[in-house]
Amino acid sequence: MKRTIASVSILIMLLTACASPFWGEKDDQERGVKVRTAPLNDDELVDRLGEYSLSGVEEPRGVAVRFDDLSFAPGKAGLSHQDRKTFRNLAKVLKDPLVIDRPIAVEGHTDSIGKAVYNLGLSKRRAQAVAQELIFNQIRAARITVRGYGEQFPIQANTHPDGTDNPAARAQNRRVEVIIGSSEEMIPERQPKR
Repeated sequence: MKRTIASVSILIMLLTACASPFWGEKDDQERGVKVRTAPLNDDELVDRLGEYSLSGVEEPRGVAVRFDDLSFAPGKAGLSHQDRKTFRNLAKVLKDPLVIDRPIAVEGHTDSIGKAVYNLGLSKRRAQAVAQELIFNQIRAARITVRGYGEQFPIQANTHPDGTDNPAARAQNRRVEVIIGSSEEMIPERQPKR
């Protein structure tokens, strides 16, 4: 009988300890520590990206994340091991509770070599590769929109002023950008400058 009572007492103590491991501790609000619940604004998000060595730029559609070290080989959509580390860091920011409700657009681009129809498909495959990496790093797929723009939006001229090929500029145009929306609304598509 004494063993049964002792066993039951030990069991109750264990269950109590497991059920409330921090029993007796006050939560942050009770201790007077302010807990932030408001989402980060765009300039705070740019700062947070910087903490992970990522480059964010505010634009009307939200915060555009550009990857200076990410460069696709001509005709390829695969990510390198280093690229995967970069997107792992981006996922850490995107999983932050102060950012978690923002939509994400992953936009792929190409240089001007090849047919426009092929480039459009290639740019979408590049964007899809990045989106899959984010999903692999536990970003909800429902937050992500994938878009391919082909050669429509170069950041550098694909040729020199004399018309000769500019391989360094073309490499910069083979890219993916991630847009983190400013609100919970879907991110509008990129529009050509007029």
